[in-house]
Amino acid sequence: MEPFFALSGYAKKGDVRGFLREYLRLIMDGKVHHIPATMDKEAAKSGWADILSEKVKEFSGHFLEKISQEWVTLVTNQGGVTDEHFVAKIVEKLYRTNPEPVLKVSPLSQDIQRDESEETAGSIFKKVKQMIDEENSDLFLVYYLSYIQLGIVPVLPLSTVHHLIEVKWEEIIGREFGVTPSSVFLLKLTSRWFYVMNLKGIPTTPDQLAYLYQEEHTYVQGLRPKNPSKPIEKRTFWRWFFKP
Repeated sequence: MEPFFALSGYAKKGDVRGFLREYLRLIMDGKVHHIPATMDKEAAKSGWADILSEKVKEFSGHFLEKISQEWVTLVTNQGGVTDEHFVAKIVEKLYRTNPEPVLKVSPLSQDIQRDESEETAGSIFKKVKQMIDEENSDLFLVYYLSYIQLGIVPVLPLSTVHHLIEVKWEEIIGREFGVTPSSVFLLKLTSRWFYVMNLKGIPTTPDQLAYLYQEEHTYVQGLRPKNPSKPIEKRTFWRWFFKP
C-alpha cells in the first residue's frame, strides 16, 4: 500500500486529528521529514499547504484552515520547543485531547499504581505499531491499554458481541495506526477481547480500564515459557548405587 494512502483518506473525510496522527507516525517511521515547527498560524498554514500539496494533492481550503489552527494550538500548548522529543510530545497532546471519549473520565484512584517508567504516548505508539506488524495480538492489547497509565483513555470496542468487536477493532487500528491488520491477528485480538468483555464486563471508568490493563499484563506474563527444569540424569541400575 502507498505510504500516503491513509493521509488522502483522512483529508477527504476532513479528519484533522486522524491526518495528524498518521503524518506523525510517518515521521517517526522515517518516511517523511518536514513539519511546520511554528506557533505562527500563517507560517503553519503555508507549511501545511506545501505538505498537503505534495502528499495528498486534493484537499479543501477548509481542511487546510482546520489543520493549521489545530497544529498551532498543539504546538503552543506543548510550549513550541522543537527538540528531539517534539514529535512524541505532539502525539501525546493529540491523544490527550481526543474529542471522542468512550468512558466516564475521572481521576485514577490512589489504589491504582501508576507506571513509573519513562513511557510516553510516542513510545507506546511505536510499540503498539510494532506488535501489529509482528502480528502479536497479546502484546498489542497490553501496550494499547497501557495508554491509561498516562491518563489517556484509548478508543476501544465497548461491546460483548464478537462480530461487532471485530469490526470495531479493524476500524480503530485503521484510523489510529493507518494499517489494515491481518485476518489472523484480527481474529486472535477479537477472540481475546470478546473473552475479556464477557468475563470482566465493559469498562465504564478509567479505574476499570486500568484494572483490565493490569489483568492483561499479568495474563501475558503467564504466557511466557517457564525456565525448563534441570533434566533428570539417566542412570543405569548400578550407577544408582555408586554415585560419583
